[in-house]
Amino acid sequence: MLGVKNYEVSAILGSVIKKMMENINAMVGERVRKRRIEMSLPRRIISEQTNISERYLSQLEKGQANISLKLIERIAEVIEVSVSELVKGPDVEISTNALANFVNRLDPAGQRKALQLLKSNFEAIPRGKSKGIALIGLRGAGKSTLGQMLANELELPFINFTDLVSKTAGMPVSDLASLGGQDSVHRHELEAMQKLVKEKGGNRIVEASEDLPQSGKAFDLMLKNYDTIWIKASPEEHIERVAKQNNTSISENKSSAVRELKHLLQSRQNNMARAHVSLDTSEQSVDESAAQLIQIARQII
Repeated sequence: MLGVKNYEVSAILGSVIKKMMENINAMVGERVRKRRIEMSLPRRIISEQTNISERYLSQLEKGQANISLKLIERIAEVIEVSVSELVKGPDVEISTNALANFVNRLDPAGQRKALQLLKSNFEAIPRGKSKGIALIGLRGAGKSTLGQMLANELELPFINFTDLVSKTAGMPVSDLASLGGQDSVHRHELEAMQKLVKEKGGNRIVEASEDLPQSGKAFDLMLKNYDTIWIKASPEEHIERVAKQNNTSISENKSSAVRELKHLLQSRQNNMARAHVSLDTSEQSVDESAAQLIQIARQII
C-alpha cells in the first residue's frame, strides 16, 4: 500500500491547524458568553463600552468570528476577566511546529491513525440556532421545579426528556436499563434527542435526565441545539432535597449518601461543566433560584 505523500501530510496539517483555530474561536466565544450571562450583562452594554458592534459580539459568542487580540482585550476589561482567562487552555498552547514534526516522524500507517484520532477527538461541535433552554444536573438540584417555573414565566412548552426517552423506547427507562444496559439507554437517548431537534416550532424548556451528560452523542446534540444550563447545589442540599421527596434510604443514611454523591459529582464534573452556563442553587430559596434562572434565560432567548 502506498504511504502518505508530503503534500498529503501538508494538507492534513493545514486541516488540523484550521480546525484548531476554529476550536479556539469557539472556546473563547463560549467563555465570553458564559461570563456575560453570569454578570447579566446585555451585549448592547458591552458594545457601548467597547465600541464593538453587537453583530461581532454575537458572532464571537457563536464561535463564528475571527479573534482579534485588541478586541478581546477591550471585551475582557468590561466583563472583568483577564485576557489569559479567556484564551488559556491546551487548545491554545499546542505548538503547530511540534505537531508537524511529530506527524512527519510517523510511518504512513501511523500518520493515518493520527489523522483518525485527531478527527475523532478534536472536532468542534458547531452551534446551530438555539431551540430553547436545556437544564442538566443531578437529582435534587431543582431541574424539575425550576424548569416548570421558567416555562410558565416565559410561556414555553416544558419537556421532560426522560419521559420522551421512555416514549421512544416504548417502556420506562428503568426497564430499558435492566433489559439492555446503559448502552441501550444511550441509543434511545440519542434517538429521542434527534427527534426533539427535528421538531418544528418555537423555543422550549427541556429537563434532561441526570445521566444524559454521560450519553456522548446525545449530549453533544443537546449542546449544539440548546442553551444548556447546569443546575447544581452542594451535596448536602442535594441529599436534603431528595430526602424531602420521601426517599427514606437516603434520609436514614445521610452521611453515607453525601459521600456517594460527592463521588458521583466528581466523576461527572467534566461533562456537566460543558454546559454553557451554570446556576448554583445552594442556600437559596426556590423563588430566589427561579428569579436568577429567569434572568439568565431572558439574556439567552
